[in-house]
Amino acid sequence: MPDKAPGCDESRPGDNAPRVLTALPLAFRLARWWSLHGPERGRWRSWELAARLAGRGRRFQAPLHYGATALVDLADPMSRYPIAYGGMPEPSLYRAITRVLAPGDTFVDVGANFGYYTLLAAGLVGPEGAVHSFEPQPGVADLLRRSAHLNDMPWISVHELALGDEAGSATMYLPRHAQSGLGTLRGDADWMSERDARTVQVTVATLDGVASEIGPGPVRALKIDAEGYELPVLRGGLGLLRASRPIVFFESGGGDDPDEGRV
Repeated sequence: MPDKAPGCDESRPGDNAPRVLTALPLAFRLARWWSLHGPERGRWRSWELAARLAGRGRRFQAPLHYGATALVDLADPMSRYPIAYGGMPEPSLYRAITRVLAPGDTFVDVGANFGYYTLLAAGLVGPEGAVHSFEPQPGVADLLRRSAHLNDMPWISVHELALGDEAGSATMYLPRHAQSGLGTLRGDADWMSERDARTVQVTVATLDGVASEIGPGPVRALKIDAEGYELPVLRGGLGLLRASRPIVFFESGGGDDPDEGRV
């Protein structure tokens, strides 16, 4: 295995891991019930209230519908997907990835967030394969590393990097309501017109620049969800794309409701 690139960590957390809840707090149990059984009106507000009551930094061990377990921050609105639905409400993408990947394959997850597709892919490719996950938000990347360790999947490598068409550093924009799924390098993101942004400086690499760390074999599939920054990610990986000819899954479009965060 080649040496790890800067910003890439094997999924072995340190000994000072914060306490992780295995029992869901009452506020989240009520929000989950409302999402599954209640009227649509007020669903988002119930999760927002539950997140405020939980407090930042409280982590929960959320079982996913395909058998893995993901660690989530209860104050992050992204946590409602694994808690309420056991994953992400994207059945077409889920089915496509499960049909494409096989044991021994290499999968690259750009914009991995809490790791729904990372953990799914790791189960499909197995120890003979490799999963490389790119998540520039430090707290989210730490959760993902710990999830990989929790699921005993050392073939997951977490790169605490953003990807683009030029290596360096960049400003990442995040909603102040802590919705990690909307983090973007685009300063003109749709949600910014309605919500203030907080910013964080992140390290940016190109996909071609880290290709040698991904491994000598071809990449079977690539998932990109960079909240409108997908094209620069692809431009920075033209060499890898030409060499591997992977199947590429990417998000396209704009104008989404920020309260309906997407992976």
